[in-house]
Amino acid sequence: MLKPSRRRLFQLLVTLLVALVVGGMWLAAYAVHFSRVDLDVSRYEDFIREISDENLRYFAQAMYDADLGWDFRPGDQKTRVNRSGADWSYVIDELGARRSAPQEGALRVATYGDSFTFCDEVNDDETWQHFLSIATGSSVQNFGVMGYGTDQALLKLERHLEQGREFDVVILGLMSGDINRVMNGFRPFITGQRETAYHFKPMFVPSGGGYRLLNFVPQEVKRSAFLESMKRASRHDFWLRRSPAETIEIKAAGGMVWQYEEATSKMHFLVQRFADLAQRNRFKGVLLFIPMPGEVRRKSIGQGSHYQAFVDEVEAAASLTQIDVVDVFDAEFDPVRFNVEPFDGHASVYGNRVIAGLLQRVISPFRDKSGVTPVEGASGG
Repeated sequence: MLKPSRRRLFQLLVTLLVALVVGGMWLAAYAVHFSRVDLDVSRYEDFIREISDENLRYFAQAMYDADLGWDFRPGDQKTRVNRSGADWSYVIDELGARRSAPQEGALRVATYGDSFTFCDEVNDDETWQHFLSIATGSSVQNFGVMGYGTDQALLKLERHLEQGREFDVVILGLMSGDINRVMNGFRPFITGQRETAYHFKPMFVPSGGGYRLLNFVPQEVKRSAFLESMKRASRHDFWLRRSPAETIEIKAAGGMVWQYEEATSKMHFLVQRFADLAQRNRFKGVLLFIPMPGEVRRKSIGQGSHYQAFVDEVEAAASLTQIDVVDVFDAEFDPVRFNVEPFDGHASVYGNRVIAGLLQRVISPFRDKSGVTPVEGASGG
């Protein structure tokens, strides 16, 4: 039997050994993580090298934008198949907006955002902009672009304002997953998918207590330029700096990073930038939060959204009086019907009617009061 002094020594040695083993495991995990980053960068280089000449030429002609990364061309039109197996199509007009219901009302409304603003998976006459145009008798232009981050959408608005375009109301769509995109300059770093190897974008990065804009978009549509831009983007990318433990934490939070202060601080910066634009250009700004399918599922079981705290902070900010906030998550609607498929895909025709109804109530004070009668169902029914 061990004497008390030896027993304490033995316990100390065991404790030290356990600590060394656990510490070694964590070090190994981090070593694997950082070696994985190197491997991932190499893998992304392969993604770029494997892009065919034909696809490079198509991207250069159809979508490439040296400042925004990608954008629609006037006259573009396509027919695709959505998640439910139905055909849907879109047409881009001469101003670069998706075709919507033409109205003669005096109110000029413009919308910017990602594919939930563009309204993927439904036809031109099934978007929330179409329903909103009819309900308010207003011209509602849809400048949403598939895959955009909030930063890109805002920069596109700034470009239009610099070109002399004037609006009475601007709606900035913010899909809940866009917080991930503002922390990224090369989309495959998030998705791991070779199909997004064309998606370079500008990104605001911390600088001197504020933010400065870095453009990671290749200035030529060439593999060599893509490779160089990918390396530049990797030095600033949030996603390549995540540890295995953080990756697990992000997945537990719905795959979004609303719990990271560096992400929400940047999003607050973008919202303030939007409010400043509204003040300078004398338009009413509307910040539209659209929940991802996973958030809609949470609503269906009585849980709150992962981004609720951010919405509360925006609504409480004294400097944002020039913008109104609309959070679709808080509306009354059937969660099962909101997306093209239950809890999957973009907003359905029903979901877009819900969105249009919410926006109609916000912009009604600004519309041309010429006896417009709201369209049946545009209030979310």
